[in-house]
Amino acid sequence: MEKSTLADPREAEHLTEIADIVADLLSTTPERAAAAEDLLADFGIDSLVLIELFIRLERRYAVSISEDNITAVTSLRSVYEIVAERAGWLA
Repeated sequence: MEKSTLADPREAEHLTEIADIVADLLSTTPERAAAAEDLLADFGIDSLVLIELFIRLERRYAVSISEDNITAVTSLRSVYEIVAERAGWLA
């Protein structure tokens, strides 16, 4: 994994956890989820699946994620950045 440029010292751990959540939801491996350049296209994700993903992330990290963020989801990194912003990991 690339060296982190973000303020989250636990970035790799968080990325792994989020990959596990995404993989479980999509019935795939964390490696495939992490490697996907476009989660929506690669896995045929629709808005209902994204809402379920947000619910799981909200429960795991005690954050609130707006449905407005659906359009920002492209990759595992984008999911991480949404959660990181809400959780204050980037501060």
